[in-house]
Amino acid sequence: MIRWMLVPLAVLTAVPAMAQDRTGLGEGEVDRVKLGMVSDLSELSLDEALGVDAPLHFSLYLFGDAGVTDELRGPTRVLPSFALGPIGLLASGAVGSGVKALSELVLESDDAGVIHLEVERLHLRWSGEYLSVTAGRVHTPIGYWNPAFHHGNFIQPTILRPRFVAFEDEGGLIPAHAVGVFGGAMLPVATGSLQLDLGVANGRGGTADDVRILEDTNDAKSIVVRVAAADLGVTDLQAGAGALVDRIAAEPAAIRPALPDVAIDEAVVNLFAAYTGPSLTVIAEAYYLLHRAQSRRWIHLDAFALVAYRFERLTPYLRVEWSEDRGGPDPFFSPAVATVADAPADRRGEGVVGLRFETGAWNAIKLEYRPRAALPRGRVIHALEATWAFEI
Repeated sequence: MIRWMLVPLAVLTAVPAMAQDRTGLGEGEVDRVKLGMVSDLSELSLDEALGVDAPLHFSLYLFGDAGVTDELRGPTRVLPSFALGPIGLLASGAVGSGVKALSELVLESDDAGVIHLEVERLHLRWSGEYLSVTAGRVHTPIGYWNPAFHHGNFIQPTILRPRFVAFEDEGGLIPAHAVGVFGGAMLPVATGSLQLDLGVANGRGGTADDVRILEDTNDAKSIVVRVAAADLGVTDLQAGAGALVDRIAAEPAAIRPALPDVAIDEAVVNLFAAYTGPSLTVIAEAYYLLHRAQSRRWIHLDAFALVAYRFERLTPYLRVEWSEDRGGPDPFFSPAVATVADAPADRRGEGVVGLRFETGAWNAIKLEYRPRAALPRGRVIHALEATWAFEI
């Protein structure tokens, strides 16, 4: 375990360039990162990212956080606990004319305290003036939150991602990661641009958290498309829509007992809008996810919205999320269910009231109160959480 924890430190000490002071990064660029306008630090040039005059071959970032949680589940209570968040190591650099490579590794612990090393992103990207091509493992380009905010807690506005777009191993419903080839196009229009993303990737594995890295499970491929308009009429405003289709391979009863040896057709549709101004941040998204097998249909609906306003070093924020599942337990998301059965629609609501305090240029404390409940009159679960997140 200790050996794994030393990996990021060993890499850092092996790169003398990383010891340079990053205070050369302009205040405007720091603000853009904190407000989500440059959530992927690889979007900055190497000189901007490290605040140095001489260009470097690559840039390296380390993310981490520590926190405390207390939760009250009606008459019962989850014990208040301290916890370490995952350690993220992101490297990005130019490897040729117009070509960048990016690697994002995450060290995280499971409930038993065992440390796991995961490759979250690994890709090559060629970028021209209007076109780009990316090959490898990426965050699936659908919606706004998923491609904008990656694995560093410091970067995203809230402590946790919205339920629907949580990562696969954290209970999220969308395929947050994909391995394939992705093309992008940007067309300047008036004061802004129209953007198009199109990707072909391996489909889902046998379970929701099975991201197919080495081989697909069937001949069908996942197809994703995303269209967005940016800065048209309103600076820092982006709005668009996306869709994803896939055919999930059949699995035996040992893996999917409620629906053995039957493939599942999947379709996802998304609408989003995001304004990331100098002080005000507003993000809103809506999702429709359909699973269909034989004559059965399972529908998952979700909508969430975030509003944040920055006052110097303090940023209060509010996020709300509504979800509804129709058709009974989905045999793909609930593999432990033994039989397919109808059930009333399951509706849930969750709120987040939070405050972010910038304790330094590259670290921040987030305080949150999160109530959630089954709708319309389910028992409310109250949660309090605080984290101290950093990026170096």
